[in-house]
Amino acid sequence: MKFVKIRGNMYMNNLHNIYLEKFKTIKEIYQKYDFSTALKNIESDITDIMNFKVTVPLVGGFSTGKSSLINSIVNMELLSTDITPETAVPAEISYGNGSINYCMKDGTVSSCRISEMDSVKISANEVNLIKIHINNEFFAKIPDVKIVDMPGFDSGIEIHNRAINDYLPKSLAYIIAVESTEGTIRASILNFLAELKLNKMPVYIVITKSDKSDSEQIDEFITHIKKLVEQKMDIKNVKVAVTSADDDETDEIKEILLDIQKNSDNIFKDYYDRKLKSYISNLESYLKKQISLPDTNLVQIQEDKKLLEEKISEMQKELANEKNYFSSQAERCIEEIRSKVESELRKSTSVFENIVFQGGNIQEKVNFIVRNTITAGIRESLEPKLQKYISNVSDLISMGDIVSDCSSPLLDKSITDDNEAKRTALQSAVTPVATAIATVVGTLVGGPVGTVIGAITGAFLGSAVNKYSREQEENQKREAAAQRVNQIINEVMATVRPQIESVIHEMTARVDNDIDSAFSAKIEIKKKELNDLEANISRNEDEKQIKIDSYNNDLKLIESILAN
Repeated sequence: MKFVKIRGNMYMNNLHNIYLEKFKTIKEIYQKYDFSTALKNIESDITDIMNFKVTVPLVGGFSTGKSSLINSIVNMELLSTDITPETAVPAEISYGNGSINYCMKDGTVSSCRISEMDSVKISANEVNLIKIHINNEFFAKIPDVKIVDMPGFDSGIEIHNRAINDYLPKSLAYIIAVESTEGTIRASILNFLAELKLNKMPVYIVITKSDKSDSEQIDEFITHIKKLVEQKMDIKNVKVAVTSADDDETDEIKEILLDIQKNSDNIFKDYYDRKLKSYISNLESYLKKQISLPDTNLVQIQEDKKLLEEKISEMQKELANEKNYFSSQAERCIEEIRSKVESELRKSTSVFENIVFQGGNIQEKVNFIVRNTITAGIRESLEPKLQKYISNVSDLISMGDIVSDCSSPLLDKSITDDNEAKRTALQSAVTPVATAIATVVGTLVGGPVGTVIGAITGAFLGSAVNKYSREQEENQKREAAAQRVNQIINEVMATVRPQIESVIHEMTARVDNDIDSAFSAKIEIKKKELNDLEANISRNEDEKQIKIDSYNNDLKLIESILAN
């Protein structure tokens, strides 16, 4: 794979550079014809291409050897291995220029070279995230992969939340690390796998510290892991890598990372091909109209301008109706999901009571139930409605719908060939539902629920009972546990509906924003088609031919962009 360096930025592979040039060309054509609505989106795409990375969080229990594994892959002591759960912070490692950025909790960033990191005096308690850009032979083979060494799940519920909140929307896969001597996958990790399943996220498993177990034990462990993952995620024969940092046994994990790099190229190409088709569809409509109808009388143009405004007004009303209808459906989904959450919590009452009775904290279990029930509810109840909404709106605002039932040669939909392709291009410009859901679902169950149940332990119960007989004391403690759990569920439910509303409203706002942007871009081009035809009336024949030649050249250029 070839790489090019882009003006002080990180390193880009050749595929990215090809698409960067394509998008720059599209931007120049949009600027040439003064199409301003889509320019910001194109500029944003160019920036995203230059910084494109797929994220691969490395998740596991504390002290499972994740940092040692990464050190072995890069062949240097890059990450500290003598940290505690309290001082652990996520570290993002990707191919780059040999620098480290310490992202501080106060919002500032401190940087140094990797070679200077031992001399940096920064307290771990002040750091929120570490970004490492390593110029390493193996990482040069996976330039689009960003590995995230997550602190162990033993570090607390906040680490679980960060593994979802910060990384789910931009991750291609998660790698789950388990130590060879553990014999099974920890309950907290199994719960995490169930959550990844709801979000349709692929996983790989890496067994660390294989030198501490014999080959027979490793084989049995692999069989056990595959069975667990199949039960939890419906993934058959999940890929398992066996590693040992002490023995520099990293070939299998490197194969996984190379596989992810290959997949990232396919994802990158598919995503930006759809973007290109959307932009090119609009340009083709404009250019073909200018080429095919150079001679038009002023009266016809003015009549069609008036007709176009009427059509736009009708579409705006229909679009508002579609939005209102979907909004009413979303409100019903919110209540359905809230009811499901309460039902699932009530079903687990006895489990919660036993945990509280024994002096435990139910925060993790409540978070798991609430988050997963909301996620499942969104997938099952809202997602089909959102897909249908996007499809309906795409049909509505496609160019064919604007010009339907119109006899004018300027607005006749027969001029815009392959309307179905244009509709598909429009849909590709709208935030994919899966992305919208993944982006906002990470905001679920943060502070409010954690605050409500953060201090539920046996200490509370100890002060709530009298010193009678052991049986009386136990009964009183159980009664107190039941009362407290009921109170907790009520308090949690008071926070749940606002959270569901926030998630769903944010999701639909993202989609609506893209729909409005696509609609505005279509209308801008349609109006400009007529304005430029009007301006063409005053030109002489030579000037008209020069214009047509320019349009044809640009049409060939954008067609070549798709062909290559």
